[in-house]
Amino acid sequence: MVTLLKALADPLRLRLLDVLCRGELTVQNLTSILGLGQSKVSHHLKIMCEAGVLAVKPQGTWNYYRIVEDNPMFRSLWSEIRPRLDSLPDHRCDMSALSAFLEQRRQQNLEFFEQHAED
Repeated sequence: MVTLLKALADPLRLRLLDVLCRGELTVQNLTSILGLGQSKVSHHLKIMCEAGVLAVKPQGTWNYYRIVEDNPMFRSLWSEIRPRLDSLPDHRCDMSALSAFLEQRRQQNLEFFEQHAED
């Protein structure tokens, strides 16, 4: 319980959760969206994984992070925390950067499939 509460007590970790609650992302994706260094993001992701808040899904050479849904204590706390995340100072900027990132990824996927549709 203490580990979980400590993991949720950091504004940067709440920002990471705010972004990750919208989908699985890599460390590289998160550094791009939040404008933070790789080591800082990795450090905070590790803390949240150890607290049972996040899970990692290896896919090829990438690791995708996602919020854990089967942790009852986290799920209970998250239901109270999530509606209040828009009060974080960087929320609007983070959501704008996330939207831009997702649109860029969508465009890249479209271009890829258009180029390789015949194959």
